[in-house]
Amino acid sequence: MQILIVSQTVLAGVVVFVLGQLLLKMIIEPVQQLKRTMAEIANIFISYAYVIHNPNVVKPELQQEVFEKLRELSGKLYGDMALIPLYSIVGKAFFLPSMKNVYQGAKNLIAIANWMYGKESGNQFDHIIRNVQSACDNLGLYIAPEDRISEELLSK
Repeated sequence: MQILIVSQTVLAGVVVFVLGQLLLKMIIEPVQQLKRTMAEIANIFISYAYVIHNPNVVKPELQQEVFEKLRELSGKLYGDMALIPLYSIVGKAFFLPSMKNVYQGAKNLIAIANWMYGKESGNQFDHIIRNVQSACDNLGLYIAPEDRISEELLSK
């Protein structure tokens, strides 16, 4: 009788451990990776703001480096989101942006990178700012109200 109780206890412990590891590896770690990527995007926006907002006045090598980082982060967003099973449910539980917003945020990153090489210097800054602000809004990254540039100012 005692052997049966001991074996049931061991089996229950193994099942709890396996389920915990499944939850950790399949849900929690991918969610953390997505949040890490979003934090990296916020870091790039701050660290390389002088390059992103004035791409034509920096060295071409630095412009290319930021271009590649933005495009890489766009791909990471897609990939990290794809790793999370049942994203629409898990995303709500972990307060993640919707799938649509993550896709749009990734598109904004690509647009920023592309506009860094835009030849239309008159509209280049406007398009970059719109896409930076849109990416932040889509991904839930904070921009202080005093740091935003209104649509009214961008249209001038």
